[in-house]
Amino acid sequence: HEASYHIMPSKHTPTFVHPIPVSIHRFSHHPSPVDAQTHHLPQAVTTPRSPTLPPTRQTPPPSPPQPPHISTPADLSTLVTNTPTPLLVLKVYSRGCRSCKRIERPFARVAKAYSNVVTCAQLRAEDNEQLAQTLGVRGFPTFVLYKNGERVDHFASSCPEVLVETI
Repeated sequence: HEASYHIMPSKHTPTFVHPIPVSIHRFSHHPSPVDAQTHHLPQAVTTPRSPTLPPTRQTPPPSPPQPPHISTPADLSTLVTNTPTPLLVLKVYSRGCRSCKRIERPFARVAKAYSNVVTCAQLRAEDNEQLAQTLGVRGFPTFVLYKNGERVDHFASSCPEVLVETI
């Protein structure tokens, strides 16, 4: 047996359903939840919707100022010999490197947080490929550490925790 459906107008219009209020009355040999007196389906309990607020767009916190850029070997030599702190951290990066972009903000935060102990600077490898090669850069980002004017370490990592731990 196929069940046949008959659409009848509803007595109660819910506040958040289809704009054409209808109830479906099913005529078949199967028992249905239809009220025998009114021949209407039981009405669902409705609650009025609260007005929706437009989504708020949160602006990201401003990024800390970026450490200065080095572009020539003379700039690097001057910075290494005249650094006001005992430790100099030079970040060598590439413009198209995703890992370099990911470490940009953490590096700036480290430079700000440890400014009394560490001087931070940056070198974009495309600006001076010869200097990057002289520093022994093989991957990006590479961090070169100088302590009291002498090179003591270098490592390649995009993990902020490794940077902080090494400092």
